[in-house]
Amino acid sequence: MTHPGIDLRASLAALQAAARGNMAALLAGTRPERLPRTPPARLRFGAKAPPPGLVGGLLSGAAAGTDLRALIAAPDQAGVQLGRSIGATAILPAVLHSALADRSLTHEIGVLCHEHLAERVIFHPGPPPFPRFSPLALAILALAAETGADPIAQALRTAFAALAAEADRPGFWDRWLYRRIAQTPGWDLPEAQAVQPLPGGDATATDPAPPPVVGDDWPACWPSLTDCTP
Repeated sequence: MTHPGIDLRASLAALQAAARGNMAALLAGTRPERLPRTPPARLRFGAKAPPPGLVGGLLSGAAAGTDLRALIAAPDQAGVQLGRSIGATAILPAVLHSALADRSLTHEIGVLCHEHLAERVIFHPGPPPFPRFSPLALAILALAAETGADPIAQALRTAFAALAAEADRPGFWDRWLYRRIAQTPGWDLPEAQAVQPLPGGDATATDPAPPPVVGDDWPACWPSLTDCTP
């Protein structure tokens, strides 16, 4: 994705790599990793290419000597040009959604999850299910370790909140993912995603309703999938 004055490819790639890496970590029962922080607090752009990763992609159109903290805190004063002067806080929600709604990414993560389950679950009754996660669910994966107080972590949490505010009701696979996050040591599930657990098997379940009828995204073998604990 390219815009005048800023190239977002590095930012999209960093977020997608975080989602892939943290899904693998979750399935393995290990802790999530933070997004890499490549540049120093004060970035200097000139003839040299901007640093790689999330920050470099976001700020590739910034002027030389741009202060990262100023860009995040006061986007109207230290920004990049997209027809007007804006900062990372303003564009992060769109970057987050674009990165995590990518079909190739959702397919790749679905394959990773499917292969993990295929070694542990009998897919019966019904055909083998293929996991499909929403951008919000993948954002929870990508940002699972973004709990710091630095400006980028704060901006990412704000962007996540904007994405969550527009999200639809979670389907089976999102709820399956939230359940696994809640059960895995070293992971924290955002409070807003903990209110709709999967029926059955949850000690804190508040939703006793049966799964939706055929035609929704619930696979016929959903009880076996939910019994696959970390």
